[in-house]
Amino acid sequence: MQLRAYKNPSPLKVKIIASLIEVAARLIGSLTRILVRNASVLRRVRERYGGYILAGWHGRMFLPICYFRGQDVHAVVSLSEDGEFAARVFQRWGWSPIRGSTTKGSVRVLLGATRALKAGHILGLTPDGPIGPARKVAAGGIHLAAVSGCPIVPVGVGMSKFLRFRSWDRFSLPVPLSTGVLSFGEPVCVPRDMPEEKIQTIQRELEASINLLEEEAEIDAVRFESRRNYLIYNSMLLVLSPLLVLFFLHRVCFSGKNWRGLRTQLGDYSRVGVEDKRVSKNEPKGDPDSSVDHPRPRRLWIHAVSVGEVMAANVVVRELRSQFPQATIFLSTTTDTGQKTARKVVEGVDHVFYFPFDLPWAVRNALSAVRPDIVLMVETELWPNFLHHAAASNIPVMLVNGRVSDRALKNYRHLRLLWRWMIHNIALFAMRSRTDADRLCHLGCTRSRVCVTGDVKLDQPANYTEPEVVSLIKEALGVRQDEPLLLAGSTHPGEEEMVLDAWWHARMRHGNLRLLLAPRHIERVTEIEKLIHQRGFQSVRKSRISTEGFREDNRMIILLDTMGELFRLYGAADIAFVGGSLIPRGGHNVLEAAMQGKPVLFGPYVDNFRDAARLLETNGIGFPVTGVESLATRITELLDVPDDLTVIRDRAHAVLNENQGAARRIARLVDRLLAERVTESDALATREVMDSGAPRPTMTMAIDAPANIRESAGTVRELTQVA
Repeated sequence: MQLRAYKNPSPLKVKIIASLIEVAARLIGSLTRILVRNASVLRRVRERYGGYILAGWHGRMFLPICYFRGQDVHAVVSLSEDGEFAARVFQRWGWSPIRGSTTKGSVRVLLGATRALKAGHILGLTPDGPIGPARKVAAGGIHLAAVSGCPIVPVGVGMSKFLRFRSWDRFSLPVPLSTGVLSFGEPVCVPRDMPEEKIQTIQRELEASINLLEEEAEIDAVRFESRRNYLIYNSMLLVLSPLLVLFFLHRVCFSGKNWRGLRTQLGDYSRVGVEDKRVSKNEPKGDPDSSVDHPRPRRLWIHAVSVGEVMAANVVVRELRSQFPQATIFLSTTTDTGQKTARKVVEGVDHVFYFPFDLPWAVRNALSAVRPDIVLMVETELWPNFLHHAAASNIPVMLVNGRVSDRALKNYRHLRLLWRWMIHNIALFAMRSRTDADRLCHLGCTRSRVCVTGDVKLDQPANYTEPEVVSLIKEALGVRQDEPLLLAGSTHPGEEEMVLDAWWHARMRHGNLRLLLAPRHIERVTEIEKLIHQRGFQSVRKSRISTEGFREDNRMIILLDTMGELFRLYGAADIAFVGGSLIPRGGHNVLEAAMQGKPVLFGPYVDNFRDAARLLETNGIGFPVTGVESLATRITELLDVPDDLTVIRDRAHAVLNENQGAARRIARLVDRLLAERVTESDALATREVMDSGAPRPTMTMAIDAPANIRESAGTVRELTQVA
């Protein structure tokens, strides 16, 4: 690499710019609360070695500079124009700059730094500076430690709120009134005359150590801000409370919301957890799958928002019941349709109830009634108050079958603080795909808490509807056995028109093709009936077919106006279209129809099920369409060759079986989290805990050692005393 030469800037320019930088740095530093973990490491290293090398990433060096201001520090500063300004600021703050870098002036740096270290001074070094690559340890610092005989102390920096610049190192600057955390690691000693491969090993170990310290510091920084976030969030709820009251009244009076369900969601959980309906009087006391540390049966709480999440939770419940046969399993839902589906479909749960509104008293009452050992949230259903109180109660929360939609990525910029607060109160994320895992890390989650388990919806058994049952279903629908059936499921406004046009075009070639429309929200049935009649077609609601009799007109469109039947009806269809995908809604579950062995058509907007759609498309089970013409063409092509439908059925069975196992992996992670919770509970009884009353993530923090904390003003206090 050819380095660009630079001219020394004029003394006046250096003086002016350095003064401005110093004023800004002092102002930001004074408005940032700086907390320190493991400050005792620095004292021990000082007493034993005298001098040491302090190593942290170039893009996060602002807080260490503020913290060590006025102390006996020598800093390696590059020979560049920017370095001139930095050197002048360091001199004003009592530091001694050593000019040079690994690529320029390395001999000068080696000699000056070695003298400073042997004289007992601290040497500040950014092992990835001055030109990168970012967060990669260069060999210069390792050689310096070997020559000087002084250790390297890694430091990780975390900030609760910060601005990140678009520089090569992604330089981060704390937002005023935020919290910063410095986390010091154990010293790394480098012996003399080490072979090159050993130096490379130390480089990798130091890099991993700094990254781990960064994660811990980031978690601590957000944790210390949690009380402030909690107050702000609930103050907003208080301001909006009149609107919330009107919303609740509307649900009861006009939306048919069950009053008892609403009363439960508002905090009345007196009937939840009173008795376990699965446990009979003849069953032995205790839990055979529990250790001596768990004398009572484990209590597992699973939350699924609505029907789709309930179907996914059903698979997880079955696996958990197999893993923990004597556990008490609770299942909560948010919607009425989810509640009905849970009570009708899910087996093996002890209690089904409504999830609390995200109000402090409702959440506390629910947690007190259920007393869970762990909470599993299906997909991306996150509520700040619930996560806050669960973490404060040392209850690990695990996200199951997690996904991050395109909409969540777009909203992250506006809701960054809320996202970071919620994410840091979750112990473990079991994501359904690598894409979702990467997106979650982009939102601020540390990779140590992210696992890819696969999609649990693939674990649902492919129970194909038997031909005899298909005949009965078609007969009940008023569809002749020789009439192919197109089922458009989970459709939204704007899609029914396109489906109707495509169906009519396909009928030009297949005149006996029937259509069953299943809107995502059945309260839209009347609206869709008007749309159908405006286009000159006739329709009949499924619930009225038996009373209105068999229809000779095969142009009659069937409207599904009942809940919980879509999966069964997919089995009677010949071709399935999954809605929410021809308009930008993110799509719906494309796997349900595939589990019935049907060809699945979907539009371009499948953000919520992108990996599942890609799996089906790659294996010739799913077929993307872009509009009316391509939808009609694909329907026609599939009906032209009936044998292809049989091939697709067999292919779907094989592909789905190959991609199962997510629920089993989730059950193993649950077992691990439960074991860690027991281990941590024992540890908390014998040592000081880093907790100021704010929530603390369970899984990543379980291995934290007691640490001292130090504020930038110089007052030393124990971390447990800081609010």
